[in-house]
Amino acid sequence: VCLLHIAKQDGDCVNLFATAEHAASISNPMFGPTLMLAILSADRVVRPDLARTWEARLDASSELAPQRALLDYFRETSRNLLARDVALSRLEERYHALGHPIQIAMHLFDRLDATDPEQADKCIELAAILQREAMLPAEGALHLAHALLTRGKWQDLLDLSQEVLRRFDRHDRFLALKAFALDKLGQSSEALATVRDMIDTGRGDSAALRTYINIVARSGFTAEAIKSVERILSTETTKPKKIEYLMMLF
Repeated sequence: VCLLHIAKQDGDCVNLFATAEHAASISNPMFGPTLMLAILSADRVVRPDLARTWEARLDASSELAPQRALLDYFRETSRNLLARDVALSRLEERYHALGHPIQIAMHLFDRLDATDPEQADKCIELAAILQREAMLPAEGALHLAHALLTRGKWQDLLDLSQEVLRRFDRHDRFLALKAFALDKLGQSSEALATVRDMIDTGRGDSAALRTYINIVARSGFTAEAIKSVERILSTETTKPKKIEYLMMLF
């Protein structure tokens, strides 16, 4: 049911759940999320009769209150994308009112804007809660890294980067973040050593290159910075990227 909903095969999703719902047990931890997605698929295929019937099941148990809050959020945002911020605020209110259920915490964490200082603080708080249950996946860790960048929490960013690099043998984005954090913490030589290999082997992205150029230029190695950019420009094929790399020298 969940996979069919994600694939937007809503007719099949609704039919499958309608066939299997009586055998489903509320004690199954996947029952609430599955029921919620089935209702959303019923909305898409305009089956208000099924949606109402399944909503009644959702409302019949207080254990499913987090899923009801998420259903309301997804419905509100699907009807009006401009109402996203309002819907997110309401979901946050429900999160606190319901005693901080982990299901809502996960959705809040994913949808908060990590580049906004206030929302970045909330991301950091939610990440701490989520990490008590399980380690963040790479994508979630990157979202947390953006929040730490926004709030200037360089030691926390360094710790996160090192933890991710222990889990994933090669993750160039977190190597660049590690170098950036080291530089901000005044450990420029360690930062340079971290990022130089990426640049020399052509693996560095724009964040790595920017960190590298900032360090070497600040240290007076302007010629080295220019040579590095020239080497990367020789292999870069897209004009916007070439312009971006050139602008780093000014």
